[in-house]
This record gives sequence, C-alpha cells and structure tokens, in this order.
Amino acid sequence: MLLEPLGAFTNLETLYISRSDLKGIRFAQGSNLTNLKELCLDSSSVDENFLQSFEALSSLETLSMYGCGPSGIIPVSQSICKLKHLQKLDIIYNDFSGNLPLCLANLTSLQQLDLSSNHFIGNISSSPLEGLTNLEYLSVSDNFFQIPISLSPFFNHSKLKYVESWGNKIFAETNDQYLNPRFQLEDLILSSGGYGGAFPKFLYHQHDLQFIDLSHIQMSEGFPYWLLQNNTKLESLYLINNSLSGPLKLPIHSHMNLSELDISDNFFQGFITPEIGTYLPKLWRLNMSGNGFSGSIPSSFGNMSLLELLDLSNNRLSGTIPEDLTIGCVSLQELILSNNSLQGQIFSETSNLRFLYELQLDGNQFTGSIPHSLSNSSFLRVLDLSHNNLYGRIPRWLGNMYFLRVLDLSMNNISGSLPSNFCPSNIQEIYLSRNGLQGSLEDAFYGCSELIVLDLGHNHMTGSIPSWIGKFSRLSYLILGHNYIDGEIPVQLCNLTQLSLLDLSHNHLFDSILPCLRSTSQTYRQLGRMLPNPYNASMDKPLEFTTKSISYSYQGRMLSYISGIDLSCLPYMLNYSTVNDNFLRIIGVLSSLTTLSVPTVDLIAHHLLSKSLTTLQDLDLLVNFFQIPISLSPSKLKYLKSSDNKNSIFIGNMSLLERLDFSENRLQNNIFGSLSSNFCPKDLTEVHLFKNMLQGLLKDSFHNCPSLVVLDLSHNRLIWRIPKWIGEIPLSYILLSQNHFEGEIPIQLCKLDKLSLIDLSHKNLSGHIPHCLSCSSWYEKREKSNQPRRFFNPETGVSVQLQQAVEFSTMYSSYFYQASILRYFSGIDLSCNFLTVDRSNPITFSNLGQIESLDLSYNNLEGKIPPQLTRLYSLAVFSVAHKNFSGKTSERVAQFATFDQNSYERNPLLCGLPLLKSCNNTSPVTCNSNRRNLWTWVFSMMNNEMKNLYINRVVNGFGGFNRIKNQDDLRQLTIDEEEDVIVPIKSYRNIPIITYNFCMDASNHTPANVNLTSNCEAARPVKENQKSE
Repeated sequence: MLLEPLGAFTNLETLYISRSDLKGIRFAQGSNLTNLKELCLDSSSVDENFLQSFEALSSLETLSMYGCGPSGIIPVSQSICKLKHLQKLDIIYNDFSGNLPLCLANLTSLQQLDLSSNHFIGNISSSPLEGLTNLEYLSVSDNFFQIPISLSPFFNHSKLKYVESWGNKIFAETNDQYLNPRFQLEDLILSSGGYGGAFPKFLYHQHDLQFIDLSHIQMSEGFPYWLLQNNTKLESLYLINNSLSGPLKLPIHSHMNLSELDISDNFFQGFITPEIGTYLPKLWRLNMSGNGFSGSIPSSFGNMSLLELLDLSNNRLSGTIPEDLTIGCVSLQELILSNNSLQGQIFSETSNLRFLYELQLDGNQFTGSIPHSLSNSSFLRVLDLSHNNLYGRIPRWLGNMYFLRVLDLSMNNISGSLPSNFCPSNIQEIYLSRNGLQGSLEDAFYGCSELIVLDLGHNHMTGSIPSWIGKFSRLSYLILGHNYIDGEIPVQLCNLTQLSLLDLSHNHLFDSILPCLRSTSQTYRQLGRMLPNPYNASMDKPLEFTTKSISYSYQGRMLSYISGIDLSCLPYMLNYSTVNDNFLRIIGVLSSLTTLSVPTVDLIAHHLLSKSLTTLQDLDLLVNFFQIPISLSPSKLKYLKSSDNKNSIFIGNMSLLERLDFSENRLQNNIFGSLSSNFCPKDLTEVHLFKNMLQGLLKDSFHNCPSLVVLDLSHNRLIWRIPKWIGEIPLSYILLSQNHFEGEIPIQLCKLDKLSLIDLSHKNLSGHIPHCLSCSSWYEKREKSNQPRRFFNPETGVSVQLQQAVEFSTMYSSYFYQASILRYFSGIDLSCNFLTVDRSNPITFSNLGQIESLDLSYNNLEGKIPPQLTRLYSLAVFSVAHKNFSGKTSERVAQFATFDQNSYERNPLLCGLPLLKSCNNTSPVTCNSNRRNLWTWVFSMMNNEMKNLYINRVVNGFGGFNRIKNQDDLRQLTIDEEEDVIVPIKSYRNIPIITYNFCMDASNHTPANVNLTSNCEAARPVKENQKSE
C-alpha cells in the first residue's frame, strides 16, 4: 500500500502520523512530497519496507521515530543516509542493532542526533559520528557502545553543547593528553558502567557547563572542586557511585548557582566542611550518603534556606542534629540521616520544618521521647525513627497526622499501651516491633482501612486478636509473634484475601488451626499488579519474618493467599508444637504453602514432606534430630537449610534450588550420599557447608555450577589440592580455610574477575602467591548500594533476605558477615601456610583499593614490606606477623596509623612504630649463644601413618629421642616455643618441611627442607591422627 493520497499536498512541510500501523506501507518513489521538512512517526508501527522508502523524501530536515519498534532487531536503513538535508534525527526506543552504518557520515547537516535505547554496538572512536562536526546535541544512551571518557572523537565538534551517554561502557584512554577541544559543553552526562580512571583532562578547559553527571564509572581521584571554580553557571553535579576519596574540598568562594550536588556512594572521609552552607547557599538537593564522613553535622546547613533534600545517611557522623538546621532549612522536605552515630534528642521545640514529608533517622543513638515539635510537620508521609534508644509512649498526636503513610518506631524502648483509636487516616504501614508495648489491640488501629502492614512482633501485647481485623481488606502482612496474646485465632482472618504473611508464633493461642488456612478450595492467585508505593521508604524496608534463623523481606507485588505461615511455639494449639501425624496432615493440605519452618522436634520415621506441597520454596529444618536419613524432593524448592543434624540428607529432584545451607551439622564422609558431579542445579548461587566433618577429595563436585557465587567449605577435613576447575565458575566468595589442602594456589583463580573474598588460611599451601591477587579488577564491579542483599522472585514478587552468616577468620579474630553485609566486604586471608613471593616480580597488593582485610601472617614471606600498601585506604584488618620481613614498618598514614604491634609481631628484623624497636639501632639480631648444642629430644612417635607433627613448649631437662616410626609418611615437622631443644636435622632429610618457630644458630648449615620462620599451626593441639607422647 502506498501513501498516494498525500501526493496531492505538494506544499506539505509537516506531517505527523503517530500511533498508527504503517507496516506494509511505503512512500512511493517520485512522490510529490518534495517540500516535506518534518516527519513525526512517534509510537507508530513500522517495518523495514517502510524505512527503505525514506529516500523519496529528499527535502526532509527533521525525522522523529520515537518508539516505532520495527519488528525484529534490524539495522538502520541505508535510505536514511540519503536524507542529506536532515538536521534532526530521533530514533529513540527502537530495536535497531549492530554498528552504526558508515554512510551516516553523509548527514553533514545533522545538528541533533538521538540514538538512545537501542542495541547499537561498537567503539565511538571508530564510528561515523566523528565526522558530524555540525552536531550540537548528541545522545547515545542505553546502548552497547564503548565510549572514551576523554571524548576525543568529538574534539573538532565546535558547536557541540550537549552530550548524553548513560548505560554504555566508559573507558579510560592510556594517553589522555591535555588537549584543548573546540567545543564548550553545557550538559555532560557520562553515567555508565566501566572504568573512567581519572577525571578527563578536557574538563579543565570547560567553562560553560551547567549540568554534569559522571556517576558509576569508578573514577578514583578527590573531589573536583576546580569544576565549580571554572564553571560559575554550574547548576547540577552528580558523581554517584565512584571511587572518589579524601576530604570534601570546596572552592574558597561561594558558588551561587549550584542547586544539586550528589556525591553518594564514594569513599570520601574526614569532616564535612564547616562552611558548606556558606559556600553552597543555593542548594536545594544535597546527597552525601554512603561515604565515610565523620565528626558533627555543620550548623552552617542552616544557611541553606532553599534546601529541600538532605541525605547524610550511612556515614560515621556523631553529635546532635544542629538546631540551626531545624530552624534555618525552612524549605526542607526530605531529611535522611540514617545509619550514623548521632545522639541526643531528635529535635528541639523550636524546630521549623513545616514542609517535611519524609524523615528517616533510623540506625542512630537518639534518646528521649518522640518530640512534640514533629506535630508541626503536618505533611509527614514517612516517619522512620527505628533502631534508636527512644523511650516513653507513642504520642496521641501521631494518630492525627493525616498524610502519614509509613510509621516505623521498631527497635526502641517505647513502652506503655497503644493510644486508643490510634489510626492516621491514610496509614498503610506500621512497624512497632521490638519495643516494650503493653496492653491489648482492642482499641487501637480500628478503622485503618488502608493498612497493608501491621508489625507488632516482640512486644508484651496481651488480650486476644480483635475480630475487626477481618475488615482490613488490604492487609498483606500481619506480624504478632512473640507477644502474650491469648484466646482463639479469629475466624475473620479468613476474610483477608490479600494476606501474604502471617506470624502468630510464640503466643498463648489455643484451639485448632483455622480451616481457611488449610483448605484446598482456596484459589492460589497472583494479583499481577503493584501495590500503591508512592514513597521510597514504603515496602522496600525489611520486614522481619523469622523462621528460626532466616529473615525474609517482602516488597513490590504480593500474593493474594498465604505465602508464609509461622504458628510455631503455641503450646496450647492441640499439641501442634509437636510434629505428629495430625500436624503433618494439616501441613500436607496447605497446597499454596511456600515457606515452612519445622520446629525443634524429634523426627522419627515421619514422612515430613507431603507430595501435595508442590509450591514449597523455602524449607528450614533447623535443630531436628533425624533418626534416619531423610529424602527431600519438592520440585520448586529454592532454599534449603538444615543444621544440628547428624545423618546424610539425600537430595532428589531439586532443579530450581538456589541456596543450600547445611552448615554446622555433624555430616561425616560425604553429603547427598556423595558429592556427585551431577549435583549442580543451574540456578544454585550459594553453598554453605562449613563446620562439618566432610573429608576426602573435593573432586568435581561443583564443577558444572554455572551460577555459583558463594562456596563455603571451611572447617572440614578435605584433603589434597585445590582443584583447577575452581576458576571456571563465577565465584565471588571462596572460603576453604581449616581444611587439609596442600600444594600451590591454582593460577586458575585469576579467572575469577568478580572475586571479593578469599580465605585459604590454615592449610599446608606452598609456592608463590599468584600476582592476580593484587589485581584491581576484582573490586571494580563491587556494588556499593546500601540496600541489603536480596534474592528476588519475579514470579511471586517476594524478595528474600537471608541472614545466615559467613565466618571469615583472621589470626586474632573471627568475623561473622550476614548476607546483607557480605556484599560490601572484600578480603584476603592466606595466613598459616608456607607461601612465598617471587623475588623477581614481587607482589604489592597496592591495586586493591577497596580491600578491607589482608592477612598474610604465618607464611614464608621475606624482604621489605611494600610501601604501596599504604594506598589501601579501606583496610581495617592487616597482619604480616610471624614472617622474615626486614627494614621499616609501613608508614603511619591513613588506615595504617590504626594498626598496632600485633600486625607486625615476630618479625625480628623489622623496626619502627608501632613496634618498640627503633630503626636507629642497627645491631644485628643474633641467637642466644648459650643455647647452641644444648638441645635435647623429648618426644616419641606412636602413629605409623602420621603426616604432620606439631610440638609446642618443649622444655629442657628431658632426655632421649625415640625413633620416629615409618619416617617416609611424615610430611611436616613443626616445633614451637622452645626452651632448649636440639633436633638432629641431618637424620631427617626425607621430611619435606621442617619448621622451627624460634631463632637457630646459622652455623648449623641447615638443609633446604628446614624453614626458620614461624608457623601458627604449632599452637594447635595434637589431632586424633597425630598422637605423640
């Protein structure tokens, strides 16, 4: 079909054909539309045949194809390149793909080009855009381009004012020179993934910038105060989620035009400039969250009378909220100070925050009662004062806050009864858990018809559950666990058709479980819509639903029927706290159940999982006493946890399993019958098997796990070598400590470009430390969001936040990192091995800019401590103890000023602070001469198959040494904390490694198998298979 009727309009200049189906239609060759200058096809459906007919529109100057969605992914038609008069081309939100056609260079008149939200690929430096020197506006966002941060391909574009690129890959050029581009930009947006390195040097030549967004490109310099000095018209500066560090240095003179500044999620530290309110008086949006700022909040914030948003959350701020801020910031609408160390009372009675609609002060140390001055903030929609030390009663005026949607007072010391008729008119979420609230529910919350979440868990509530609870037609979460509520479960709960989570555990309820909770006639329906969530805090905050040690967080879409039930620890509920046949029959008919936590019972031959539980996704068998091995096979199971059990658990058809936690059991030999190479669900992301008694070779157990991120096999008895296939799975966290691995660290670990934490301590590893362990690419991709780590289920709209801990031990401390914290943590622990460094190419670890723990103690390392280590500004745990390092300790700067003697101890050739030994004393370290030739053997061996022998605190005065039986089996001999002992070294040349943890006379001419450095394993008790007397 041709657009022939349009040919009658020979003078037509503008044509809009929006929201039309133009597939199969085309402009005829020789069309009379020779005067057409502007064609808009926005939101119409076109195909390649239609695009090819553009060449008939020879005079076209403007072509807009917003969201035309050509069927299939197709390249840009060559016919567009023939529109030589084209000045504006907009093809945003289509499915165009491939490299940009070279013929686009023919469009030399082009002034505005928008290629956003397509599938284009290639390096911009070799694209036809370099020749379009008349461009004023260029947007290439949301594609797959590679773009140099220097923008060097556009240095000859003298008219260029606007450059936008988010959602591509930004890269730093190796030879970014001080070149002066011909353009003067006004708007620059390079917010993308990739690695930008330093600020591009062309920015030093820009003076007309008004909007800058250089977020998410991992720049690693200090704050670019010179951008403010050079660009007095600058209004907005966004530097979110980079690696910027150091203090926040601001220009000396006030910047009168800057209205938005966002430097969140970086590594800034030190005090906030006291004069910030004077230097930046026109700000209306300031976000400095997710950094390391310390000290108090400057009172000069009170000078920012236009400020509407202030976010200083997730820092290290202390002190009180300055009164000047609460009086002077009269326009403030959002105040977010969460997760600091602020204290004192929240606001004074003179605060003047009348327009405040969001206040988040959670995670601090505020005391006192909820201030009455907050009642003046009548527009409040979100009030979060959780995780503080507030006390007193809930004020009655809170119930009169008409606009209040979210109220969170959980984790405080609030006491007393709930105010009668407490019900803000539009309240949707109420969180009051873990306080000291008393009294009944009878007179509170009645009439809260919009309520979606009601959390009163862990209080001292009494009385019964009121029958009017059934009138809350939108209620999705009801958490009343851990109270003193008694009586029957009201049948009106059956009216709550949108209920997703019900927790009535640890109360004094009695009678039977409601029929509606176990009726198979109920239809399991998914709403398929978003619940109202107009405010950021709503539904994204964790809601504690505890089934033993697992906590779940729910957000977004919810289920119309029960997806989680916890009725445990109700002692009067017909003995259902005991798992008997009646209980199992009830569980068996809950065909929509997705979460099940079995209480602490003795499961003797019970057939635990009914075949009808086809929807079960989360199963917790914590603290049970299985008398027989059990077999598990719910086909939709995604999370399986079992602890304090001693027999094998055999896994059946669990192809959807995502997380497996069998930690701290007494599993012996193998698990699943055996660690089969066939066991590897494609979506398995976490395996936690630490603190068991697993032994033998690791083999190929997890070799074919394409999604495995966490592998924790620490504290077992696995032997031999770390397998090479470990570098072929996408691991981020590897914990293999406290096993019996030996040999070298496999070089295949270098393939793991997302590795954040590795613990190979307390083994018999030897050889060089791989150089890739100091590669900065490990940590470039580490997300720094402050949101807790969640696993989202798109089918149900439920987000689950796990709370199982990962133990990461250094020589002096053990740290337990929950899943929500683990995503932020990075560390290396190679302690207690026999590792060395390659002297010809020493490793410095200086590129690990975000590492937080580095433990290399108790190895065979020697030489000088690399001075580059002081660049590790995030380091919190550091140890090079018990080695042969010499020279000076690390310079006492930044984080290294906080490390004490323990970090360097037992390095006899080291000097300087924090050690007591001064570097001015150059006397050599010598052995005590009177110990020569005074050693005496004091032990004898009893086990013919012994591999390792550790001797601790051998004292002089004993005599004789009995022959070691079967010396060929002895692989390692360690002697520690001597008092006068002699070892006939020459008699034991067949032992591969002998370690003396004390000073020996060098004249002994020790052979190659003798190691004169320290080893921490010596302090351990002799194990069962290492007996001696």
